[in-house]
Amino acid sequence: MFDRVSNVNLTPSPVYRLMHSDITSQIYNPETVSALRAYEEHLQRVTTVLERREEVARGRLEEYEVVEGGDMRNLAGRYAGLVREVERVEGDVRRLGGEV
Repeated sequence: MFDRVSNVNLTPSPVYRLMHSDITSQIYNPETVSALRAYEEHLQRVTTVLERREEVARGRLEEYEVVEGGDMRNLAGRYAGLVREVERVEGDVRRLGGEV
């Protein structure tokens, strides 16, 4: 089965190389190359800005890791517990006929 594949000539023909060269020169003309370079510079600037923003955000996150003697997960857990307690009390008030 693979015997036929091994006999295939994978060297591009002169016509193919000429077409490829012609198409490439049309696509990558000086105007296109200039635009691509400008876009690359833009992406580099945006990447730099985003990396700086990430550094700031990570710094702020580190500041919030310890809150009132506990970490943010502990604080989130306490908040979730308070939300459940409020919901339970509201359910009790409704069950007794009151409005919440």
